Amino acid sequence: MQDNILKRRVAVLIVAIIALLVLSPIGYMIIRGTVEDKPASFIEAFFWTVATITTMGAPSELVLASEVGRVYTVIVVFSGIAIFFIGFPFFIIGPWLEEQVKKATSPERIPLPEKDHVIVCGYTEMGEEVIDDLELHNVPYILIDQDKSLGDKLVRSKTPFIIGDARDADVLKRANIESSFCVVTAENDSKNPIICLTAKSIKPDLRIIASVDDEEHEEVLIRAGATKVVSPRASSGVLLANMALSRFDVDIKGKIALLEKMHIWQYPISHDSALKDKTLNEAGIRKKTGATVIGLWKNKTLIINPSANEILPEGSILVTIGTPEQLSKIGEIMVTEESKAKKKKKEGKKSGGSE
Repeated sequence: MQDNILKRRVAVLIVAIIALLVLSPIGYMIIRGTVEDKPASFIEAFFWTVATITTMGAPSELVLASEVGRVYTVIVVFSGIAIFFIGFPFFIIGPWLEEQVKKATSPERIPLPEKDHVIVCGYTEMGEEVIDDLELHNVPYILIDQDKSLGDKLVRSKTPFIIGDARDADVLKRANIESSFCVVTAENDSKNPIICLTAKSIKPDLRIIASVDDEEHEEVLIRAGATKVVSPRASSGVLLANMALSRFDVDIKGKIALLEKMHIWQYPISHDSALKDKTLNEAGIRKKTGATVIGLWKNKTLIINPSANEILPEGSILVTIGTPEQLSKIGEIMVTEESKAKKKKKEGKKSGGSE
């Protein structure tokens, strides 16, 4: 892309130089013949143009002596300066030198593995976790993502990658899919089935691990060619089942780490909670925080993947999954405005008493 920009700039500069060397003599000839009544040949006009542009100075017999001629001479001089002394260094030499310095100082891009590697489609949270685990076990891999802005970051982190759409067969072939060990689709539910279909069309016996946000789409992924479908909800369900076998009052406010960045956290609904007696749909936890409700303790029974119409009575406990940042937001939306005002008033009194 940088080469194309440089080529366009060179082309524009060449056109500008040709235009200056052709039009300036014509203007000189017109002024010399009509205003000053001293007709000049094109060779004389061209010589005057070159001498004027290079600030070498034209011979006295070729100098334009009229006011119009002097104004025209100034215009030609500034045009020459703009093209040769400003345009060329700033728009051609400068960017070229900057690109060379950037290439010399930037880290080298990691070469793509050629065989027995894993292709990770999507630099999502799940994609990052997969990459971390592959690096931990020294398994070669190639990341595919459409986001062009990730390039510098991935080069610095020494991640072998291809910027492109994993749904495109040509992109998968660039990732050496024919000799790969496995493909992991970590995109959203609309992209993953197409990636599976495209990958299978290239290599029918390929092992494909697909992620799914909505378990209703699991069958679609299997039909599209996924060997195994993994859902964060389903994975957390195993942990929830283990929790269900333990006492209800154990680990009420505790958390369970999932792949370092994802956690399961429980939030009790108290009498002054802002979510009390609301349905999960009204609470809007996913929309407001990005975290997902995967379970609900209610009447000493654990409901896995509760429906959106499930009511949150006092004494119930939400079981959620998300990043620490997302989970911290849940605590914020559970506090009522009245409680916030009381806390603020209390802090104000405490601050005033210390003064």
